[in-house]
Amino acid sequence: MIIDCHGHYTTVAKDVQAFRDAQIAGLSRGESPKLPQISDDQIRESVQPQLAFQAARGTDLTIFSPRASSMGHHVGDGAANQQWARLCNDLIHRVCTLYPTNFVGVCQLPQSPGVPPANSAAELERCVQKLGLRGAEIGTHVDANPNFGRVDTLNLDNAALQPVWSAAEELDAAIFVHPWDMLGSERMPKYWLPWLVAMPAETSLAICSMIFGGVFERFPKLRVAFAHGGGAFPFTIGRVDHAFRVRPDVVAAENTTSPRRYLAHDGMPARFYVDSLLHDADALKLLLKLFGADRVAFGSDYPFSLGETHPGQLIESMKIHEKEKEQLFSGTVREFLRL
Repeated sequence: MIIDCHGHYTTVAKDVQAFRDAQIAGLSRGESPKLPQISDDQIRESVQPQLAFQAARGTDLTIFSPRASSMGHHVGDGAANQQWARLCNDLIHRVCTLYPTNFVGVCQLPQSPGVPPANSAAELERCVQKLGLRGAEIGTHVDANPNFGRVDTLNLDNAALQPVWSAAEELDAAIFVHPWDMLGSERMPKYWLPWLVAMPAETSLAICSMIFGGVFERFPKLRVAFAHGGGAFPFTIGRVDHAFRVRPDVVAAENTTSPRRYLAHDGMPARFYVDSLLHDADALKLLLKLFGADRVAFGSDYPFSLGETHPGQLIESMKIHEKEKEQLFSGTVREFLRL
């Protein structure tokens, strides 16, 4: 069985995006449009491209998450973002209900600086306990939100996010971290550099923030996966670990556990998960060495062009044991999402 841990719901009915556009436009006037009424037939029509992709590419089950760029935590106010998150999450739930053998859902959270984290914790609880979703997709940071006068961005070590980690741990919910609104993008107007340079850096920033901020120490049962093979982090671990040892006054100020202890060691897999989306066999070999097959899950990033054109081809091409391939294709994500 092939389970794709990294897929996005990008083909929502046009009425959904029209609602979001009207919602954002109405913020300055204190107006809120009526929620769209989306029929089951509209939902069925919207997912036909994904169903066709599954059939053509041979994947059996896709983890269905929101489109990262549409979550828009920094755009609306607290009420608007909560309404938007609930609408998107309800739609993902309905897709998974209509096609339970094709899709497993994760939700988005109404995160915004200045908004009580309890809002996000409550929505995660609703989605897991009432909708049967398996966890949440979040960004690599929480954007500043001028609607609340907040000009600072929260990295994932920020204490304000602890209620979210606590809720995820208590609910046994998985957290999938996906980069967006990449740092330094204003200096990268050409060559698609935000996606090629800033996106891997953004993911590495999120991993380092959680490690050095002691998040995994405070929440030992928290399950977190990072998109795109963990971005730049696996390939800069030597530099990261060296800095930890030579400048502990700066790097280890909040957590004295070596970064390498979070990777595979002494027969134990890594502390967190990554997907396999690297497009290079040597890079994937290094990922398997650093994390162990128990922490690497096949992901295609459907339907984006930076995703794997022929999902699973890279793994199939590698000279590794069949049991290891089986682990990559389904075993790891089953454990991560408790399938």
